[in-house]
Order: sequence, then structure tokens, then C-alpha cells
Amino acid sequence: MSTIRRTVVAAGAVALAVATSLGAAAPAGAMATTGSAGRAPAAAGSAATAAPHSVSPGVHRRPLAGVDAAALSTTPPAFDPSAVSRQAPASTAPMGRASVKQRPTVFTPPLDLPAFGAAGVSWSDTSGRAADLVVQVRIREHGGWSEWQDLGVADGADPGSADSRAAGSRIATEPITSASADGLQVRVDSPSGAAPTGLELVTVDRATSTADAQAGDAAAQAGTAGRPAIVTRAQWGADESLRTCTASYSSTIKAGLVHHTVNSNSYTKADSAALVRSIYAYHVNGNGWCDMGYNFLVDRYGQIFEGRAGGVDRPVVGAQAGGFNTNTFGVSGIGDFTTATPASAMLAAYAAVIGWKLSLHGVDPQAKTVLISGGGPYTPYPAGTAVTVRTTSGHRDVDSTDCPGDAFYPQLTTLGTQAARYLTTSSPASLTLSAGQTLDSPDGRYRLAMQVDGNLVVYGPSGAVWAAGSTMPASYFVVQGDGNAVVYDRTDGSPRWASNTSGTSSHLEMQNDGNLVLYAGSGAVLWDTKGYARHPTVMFDPTKTFVMALAPGQVATSPNQGYRLAMQPDGNLVEYGATGPALWATATFVAGSRLVQQGDGNLVVYSPENRLVWSSATFDNPGAFTVLTDLGKVTLYRMDGTVLLTT
Repeated sequence: MSTIRRTVVAAGAVALAVATSLGAAAPAGAMATTGSAGRAPAAAGSAATAAPHSVSPGVHRRPLAGVDAAALSTTPPAFDPSAVSRQAPASTAPMGRASVKQRPTVFTPPLDLPAFGAAGVSWSDTSGRAADLVVQVRIREHGGWSEWQDLGVADGADPGSADSRAAGSRIATEPITSASADGLQVRVDSPSGAAPTGLELVTVDRATSTADAQAGDAAAQAGTAGRPAIVTRAQWGADESLRTCTASYSSTIKAGLVHHTVNSNSYTKADSAALVRSIYAYHVNGNGWCDMGYNFLVDRYGQIFEGRAGGVDRPVVGAQAGGFNTNTFGVSGIGDFTTATPASAMLAAYAAVIGWKLSLHGVDPQAKTVLISGGGPYTPYPAGTAVTVRTTSGHRDVDSTDCPGDAFYPQLTTLGTQAARYLTTSSPASLTLSAGQTLDSPDGRYRLAMQVDGNLVVYGPSGAVWAAGSTMPASYFVVQGDGNAVVYDRTDGSPRWASNTSGTSSHLEMQNDGNLVLYAGSGAVLWDTKGYARHPTVMFDPTKTFVMALAPGQVATSPNQGYRLAMQPDGNLVEYGATGPALWATATFVAGSRLVQQGDGNLVVYSPENRLVWSSATFDNPGAFTVLTDLGKVTLYRMDGTVLLTT
């Protein structure tokens, strides 16, 4: 997930260099710590029986300043920072080494650290653009030091998003992650030679849990038909207290974006959950985002992990592709695929989760789609630019990065083909109705309407027959590939009504007898409207004429001016005479409510959220109207003049 990440291929370089004799004590000064320092797992219970539990890795911050001259003269040189900063994304051209004349802004000695799972560099920047710093690190694993690794600035958050607001002026590199590192060295080069404000090293402890080894098994046991086994946040031990915002949602999903985390590929299956926790903690405490950036992660053993909170089957907006988080989801492979190709089990996991997720929205993983850029410093596309991409795309297709690595990127076409196989078990959405759209019965006598007020309603010759009661303007209705029929709130993606069914190749029929039926591919009835109360909720049809509508604070007056019907700001509907106390009231105190005389004959008080507060329950009377009479009565008349209701 790096921005302007440069592939560092040294001419004649060796992968592992210097022995541990270069290790040195950390400079004086305590490292600031957040959270419990690698909180130990519960002692009780064996690995075979341990239950998943929250694990909170310790997060440490160490100020970075100055150049350790002795370390600079004895440590194998890093890559030429000017070449790194000029290197085009995805370039594989060998780069030279930094010369002695290229004095870095910061150069640390090899630092002996507590075992860490993730590390990166963070600082403050108010320029609103990607930083010009070049940050290189090397880590010690199993007694040997790695090659220098360039850490590009981590993108992810869209401009104006909750993540951007949470981060403020904070900028951070992508993290380098490891299951066995205990030493680290940092080089920072700045064009001006001066260090930015608040430059610091952020490390996340490698906190483990006795339940980690069973996380994938627990997910497999809890899996559902048509959906791949996904290790939930609870199962991998997410500390939910780290999150600082609630999930936000797109209206749909149009593409899946493929990433890699850029870490060693030699971790064990039991290490994966701890690595996911480390990335989560770094995204929140290093990048400053309010949650994990990725929507899903997959490991080399084929395990799939839930990333950002909000529901794996919902269009959660992540922080994984700056400017392009809307209508996409991000899947990141735990590993580095700059030169190594993903394991076959990992590719199968990518295909499974991408195919399943796209199928929920009727998207072919082998097709193309158009995304609209949200702009920002991490993408070359200005805000509002329409960009055509594959529905199974790489991070580099939308942002300035070489993610998901040169060895992986050419395989994305094959990955889309593999993902398409999951459409046979997770069929695409068979029906989507946006606000104002309808589905008629074959004879035209009955109509299913997704109303602009958010209510899903079946109308017959005499008016409304059934309603979902999902009154939230601009909602949309979809019969999903998993067999569930759902009305979603377009503003936040939350479900307002659902059939709570599951099945493959399901489809919906509006029948001639007025029954709305959801069928499975086998022909079995998953759900229908038979047996429901005729009017389980009120219906609000703004396509029909209102006889009366009173906003908060408005008043209707009788012809002789002797009586007033007031929709009070406190939510109470009250009738007053010329003098004296109230004559009648609904006794509904939901501030900001309004009164509506609906076209179906119902007189309703709605809350500001369009929820029912009070109703006259006078349905199926099109053209009915309400009058405040000269006798002081609130009377509801049928169109023929007969009385429906009076106070």
C-alpha cells in the first residue's frame, strides 16, 4: 500500500549483509509507549482450546534526529536517495548506492528493539501533498540484517474522509512488517537537509495470542454457504478500542483493488493473526487513520482476514487507495511480491474473496468499470476524473505506486478469471431498484415500488398492499447474490430492511395475485408477502399529492380562524381554540417532527429521520383529506365526503 514506492534492485547486491556485531545500544532517551506493551495472552488454556480474545500490541515512538557518524561509516551503504526519489513506479532498473558526499538528514545506529511486528516513520506536514522525504530502513531477523528497504509514504485515505480528519497533518511511511525482527536501522534524506517537524520512529510490538493458531479453523467452522471462510476481527483479536470512527459506506461496489503489505514471505501460519494486528495498530497509531486501511487481508496459507470494521458483506469505505476508496474494496496479501510471486493458496484466497464480494453487487471480476477520482496527493488523477479500470485491478492502476509488486501485477488478469469461478456459487445480484424504480406483475395490476422516501411498497388496484417500512430517503433495493433481499440506505450503506434469507441464483417475482415472492434457484420459496399484516407500517408516497403538510412550527387554521392545528417544534401535534388550553394533541414529543397528509389517505407525524411517530391508520383511501372545521374538530374525510376519522 505504498505511494511512489520505488523498487530497489541493487547492482550486484547481496540480500543479507552485515552480522549482528554491528548492533548497538539505542541512543539515550526513553521511547514513548502507547497501549499495553505487548500484552501477554491469557495463561489459562492450551493452544488447542484457546478462545479468541482482544490483543492490544504496545506502540512505541522514538524521536529521530541527527546522524550517527560511526554507524554511517561502518554500515553498508543505503541506496542513492536521489535515484530512489527519481525512480518511476514499477521500475526495475538497478540503483546505485549512496556516496559519502550524500550526507543524510538522519542516520541511526543499528537499534536493538523489543520484538516488533511493524515499524515505520512518521512526521507532521501541512503542505497537503505527498512528502519529498526518502526513508530507508533495514531490519534484523534471526541474527542477520536485511537489505536496505525504501519505505514510501503510505497513501490510503481520501481527502475529507474521517481517516484524513483523524490523521490531521500527520504523514507516515508504509510499515515494514515482520514476524521475527528485533533490530532496525533508519536513514532519512530530505531535499532541504532539514528534518520535518515531529519526525519519529513508530514501532508496534509483536503481541501474540494462544488463539492465533486456530483463527483460520474457527473461521472455517463459522463459514456460510457461498461465502469463503473469513477470519473475523474478533477471531484475529482486534482491539476495538483503537478505532476512532464508525464505518462509512459506498452505495455499491464496482471493483476490487489488489495490494501487498511488503514484508517477509517466511512467516508461519500462526504468525498471520499477529501480523494483521500489527498492521491495524500501525494504521491507527502511525498513519493516524481511524481503523485498518484494507478491507481484507490474505496470507500465504490461504487464510482470509476481515480488515476494516463495518461488515464483510457491505460496501465499507476503506483507506486503501487514496482518491479511489469509494465504490471499491482493497485486499492485501501479507508479503512482498516485488520479485517473488504469491503462493498458490494465497492466489486462491484472493480469487475467492474478490469473486464473492463482487458477486454481491452483480459485478463480473473479468470486466471493466469506470471509477471517479476523489483527487488528493497520492493519485495522478485530479478530482472528478473518470478512470476506466478492470474490476480486478492493482493498486498501481489508480495511485502512484508499484503495489502489488512487479511479480504479482502481471497475474491480475488470471486472478480475475479465477475469481469469476465463484460467480457460479455466489450468483450476481438479480435485481436492483434505485429510488423511483418499479417492478410490475405480468398483468400490470400490482407494482413493487422503491419509493423516493425509502419505503419499499407493493401497490394493487386499491392502494398499498404491503410495505417494508424502510422510510429513509434515497434508499435502494437489491436482491443479492447470496439470496438476501435488502433495502440499503444510500447515505451510509446501512440496511433498512432485509428478507434475511440465503440461497443461490435467487430471483424476485411480482405475481398477478399481488404476492411478492423471492425464489431460490431450485424453485423453493425463500420469502414472500403472504400472511403478512396488510399494513405492517405506514406508507409515505411522495409521488402522490399531499392535501396537507405542516413543517415544525407551521399552523393550519379553520375557515373562521377560531381554531389552529399546530405542528409544534417539540414534535407534538396540538389543536388550539381561540383561547384556553389545548383541545386535542397526539402527545408525541419528537423534536423536529412534521405532519403529512399522504396520498394513500393516512395522516402521519414523521420524525426528522422519517420514522413513524403517530398515524391515523386510515389506509387505502386515496384522495382522503383532513379539515380543521369551524366546530373545532380535526376531521379526516374520504373523497366522497364521508367521515373517516374525527377528534
